[in-house]
Parts: sequence; structure tokens; C-alpha cells
Amino acid sequence: MFERYTEAARRAIFFARYEASQYGSRSIDTEHLLLGLLREDKRLARRVLQRPGAAESIRTEIEAHIVRGERISAAVEIPLSLECKRVLQYASDSAEKLGHRHVDSVHLLLGTLREGRCTAARVVQKYCLGADVIEREAKELIAGDDPRTRSVSGSSSPSSPGLDLHSTAAELLEAWRARDVEKVSSLFEDDGQFWDRQGDLWLGPQVSEAIGAYFAAAGTGVEAAVVKNVLVLAEDVAALTIAWPSPDASQGLPDRGTHLVVAMRDGAAGWTVASAHLVSL
Repeated sequence: MFERYTEAARRAIFFARYEASQYGSRSIDTEHLLLGLLREDKRLARRVLQRPGAAESIRTEIEAHIVRGERISAAVEIPLSLECKRVLQYASDSAEKLGHRHVDSVHLLLGTLREGRCTAARVVQKYCLGADVIEREAKELIAGDDPRTRSVSGSSSPSSPGLDLHSTAAELLEAWRARDVEKVSSLFEDDGQFWDRQGDLWLGPQVSEAIGAYFAAAGTGVEAAVVKNVLVLAEDVAALTIAWPSPDASQGLPDRGTHLVVAMRDGAAGWTVASAHLVSL
């Protein structure tokens, strides 16, 4: 389904899944896709939103419509809603109409606007340029010199992506167990994201500081961490969960402990950590 999607578009869908899980939604809806788009493609947001701070206003309005539920584990599959499936089809149609080989973030936005009655379309229409304007500027909105937009299924990639992914996961696990801040941090992308247990976001060079602070404060149990699952969401996008018991756990891995939920992507340098979230359950 996502063979024609650029990395940027795939990551937007991955972040849409993340947004849905954080709000406890049993399906990935158009509002989650819109939030994923705004989270992934800051360049697109700057170009199409009509005033500074519009992205934050959009999130506030969407949150007013969302009924929050209990967070959903990364191990649980969350399907696309019917509206969201139509948006993806509309995005593909937009790419065809504009003569573009690949489906990019801008096409996902156009698809969202076309699904006019959905929550995401109603909200974004208040802050966004019109679809006709976006279509006219689509070629400029697609960053042709950005390797993210050129990397699609079928492009050059490791001959054994599964092995490379699991090797990287094992490397991350080993470094995490050893509390090796430098090694863990080196597996993050330069603009990688890390959410600590308080929900604070650390970016880029700050990641090592946040991880070091966690290791310094963490009790026993980190050394017993295991990889609970590895989910391949697309050829170059994956998620995994590392979990370890609470210090007072008598044996085994309890249902309630600490989890590191990791989003990974495959690029020219192999698999890297795009974002990681510490979650206490």
C-alpha cells in the first residue's frame, strides 16, 4: 500500500499511529493523521499555515474534539478508520493529478482537505491555504533536494533490512542494559527526540543529557531489560519496545514496569532512532 510513499509521508503515518495510541483511540482517524503531518513535516506546516502558532492552535482544537482513553501499547495494532483510508486514496489521486510519481506529505494534506466533512479538514481549513493554492505550489512544497522525499520502496537499501533492524535493536538493548549513555545517544538521529518520564521533550544534543539523567536516577532493573517486540510498519519504518521490571519486582518481567517505546527508520546510515519515549506502566 505504501510502496509509492516517500519517507516523510510514511513517517507522518507512523506519527499518526503514535498520536492515536496516546489518545487511546482504537483507530487512526483523520485528526491523528493531521497531527502526525504537523509533527513530521515542519517545513510543510510553515509553508501552508497562514500565521505563526497555527500548528499549536490546530492541536488545541483537535484535542477539544477527542475523547481521551487509556494509552494503547505499541504492540497493539491500530487500524486506519474508513475516513483515513479515503484520505490516503485521495492523496494518491492528488499525486496522480499533479503528475508526481510519489505520494508525499503535501498530498496527504490535500487528501485531508478533500475529505471535507472530517474533523481534521474542518479544523485545518481555518488556518491553511486553500487546496487550489497548495496544488499550484506543490512542486516547491516537495523538497526535491531532500533525500527523505527520494527514498521510497525500491530505492537503494540494505540487502537484509530485517537483519540490520534486529541487529540495531540488539545493539540498543545492550547499550541500554549497560547504561552506556554515549552509545545509546549515538544511535539517535542528529535531530532525534526523547520524551522522559515527566513527558518533557529533549531534542538533538539534549538527548544524551536526558538519558544520562534517567540512568543516574534509575534504580535496579535496567540491567534486566528485554526487547518485547519489533514491529515493521513499512520497509523503512519500525517500532520496538524495550521493557524492564520495577526494582521491587520479585521475578520475571511484570506487566507494570518501565517501557522505552522507540520509533526507528532506515536511511543511508542504516537503522537509527528517530524518537524514544519513556513510559511507566
